[in-house]
Amino acid sequence: MKKLKNKYFTINFSDSLVDIVKDMLEISLYKTKEIYDFFKIDSFRCVTVNLFDDSDEFKSFVANIRGVSVDELPKYATGTFDKGMINAYFKSDIKKDSPFYKRKSHMIFHELAHIIYLEKILKNDINKRIIWLDEGLAQNLSGEFSDDDFDNFLNRFKSFKNIPNLNELRHGKKFVNDDYNGYVISYLVVKYLIQTRGYDGLLTILENKELSKELGDEIVNEMKEYYLGKSKVK
Repeated sequence: MKKLKNKYFTINFSDSLVDIVKDMLEISLYKTKEIYDFFKIDSFRCVTVNLFDDSDEFKSFVANIRGVSVDELPKYATGTFDKGMINAYFKSDIKKDSPFYKRKSHMIFHELAHIIYLEKILKNDINKRIIWLDEGLAQNLSGEFSDDDFDNFLNRFKSFKNIPNLNELRHGKKFVNDDYNGYVISYLVVKYLIQTRGYDGLLTILENKELSKELGDEIVNEMKEYYLGKSKVK
């Protein structure tokens, strides 16, 4: 593994990933500050990142950290934030001009949002984590998606066979299955909260577990009416 670092991240990575790692560190010079500003913090520790170009190596690394078997990991998992570190699997041949490259180059900011939410808001009590809120927050703060992605997510949402109560979402088959995709729903709902309540309003929701749970019971219908009740999505 090679290593590159700046004041925000120390990245250990497979040799084939050097170009995307350099891009990540460059993006971090402004994106990390944006995430700090959202959480109203001036600084945070330098976060260790471990990036693998071999899926089996990544899964074994994460399973070992968690003390579980590889089979117990969600099949869709390619990034985690175990033990305060960011761990991820990347294919080594991602085309630099592809939307997928942009998503992957912003992945560390997705996981950073998870880490700061856990450490600063939840005070390291993972049992207080609101899954839909945390995932939607990370996707929206990271900058990994574009306006085209938003339109695509909305179209995918319209095709879902079933929409769950958000408070019942748990990673695994209850999060991604043949009926719906919890990432899509979480992204759209938090996008809606940002557009209607602003970033300060979203932070207030994050800090209030009871309010978060109340929203989980009803917010999907509000989001659906807000976006799909308009003739043009913006």
